Amino acid sequence: MEHANPCKLPIKPGSDLDSLPIFDTPDKLAVHAYAALIGELLFIAINTVPQLSYSMSCFTRYMSKATPSQFTHAKVVLRYLIGIKGRKLTWCGKRVSLPHVLGEIFAYVDSSWADDKNNRRSSMAYYLFVNNASFSWRATLSQIVALSTTEAELMALTSFFCEVVWARKLAVEHGLSHVYGDNTGCIALANNMHLRGRSKHVALRVCFIQQFIQDGIINAKQCPTAAQTADIGTKALPRVPFESFTDQLLGDKHVGGK
Repeated sequence: MEHANPCKLPIKPGSDLDSLPIFDTPDKLAVHAYAALIGELLFIAINTVPQLSYSMSCFTRYMSKATPSQFTHAKVVLRYLIGIKGRKLTWCGKRVSLPHVLGEIFAYVDSSWADDKNNRRSSMAYYLFVNNASFSWRATLSQIVALSTTEAELMALTSFFCEVVWARKLAVEHGLSHVYGDNTGCIALANNMHLRGRSKHVALRVCFIQQFIQDGIINAKQCPTAAQTADIGTKALPRVPFESFTDQLLGDKHVGGK
């Protein structure tokens, strides 16, 4: 793949890995090659390429049952990386007009709803920023099935708030000021403990989140879906929004798309 043609996306919109055939008896050679490749790509995605979060979350689901078809899709990530060799994370980048206070930590959190066809779990992602570039990120499947989009977003918010503990230990003097979500119901529950009917079963999760908000550690805000940077971690986006959010993650563009 060293001389392969570069491509603009690590995973194409509409790619359905779940529909690819899986052998009853795994091909050991294919599984070994696939696992080796994904292991290397994970190291890159976790450390320096946050825009790979969603694609790697998808590909890691086939580590023990991959076929040549999944391997072919995974090689697209290599083609994408060939095209961005010169990109890097830049904090306080000269081309970025900082909209936030230097040293202030803020974040974007998002979730899909029941997008995994095998078990109906939801993809969720968060990205922590400081000085207008991401410094911590994660995209993964929820541990349990959410019964609504609001609950799916609350799961993502809860998972992210656990990351806050680590972030505050890393930079106690700064704390964490803002976290942005695009689900009205989720933000209302987080801020107001507004539990009714179908939302009563999520009370414990909301109480956990509310403790951070009431203590002044976190300020949960709603943002337009079009400006939801964490969207890049929950689905395979078309080229334009993918590249726009990538610029924001790497510190090459004003966060919020402005």
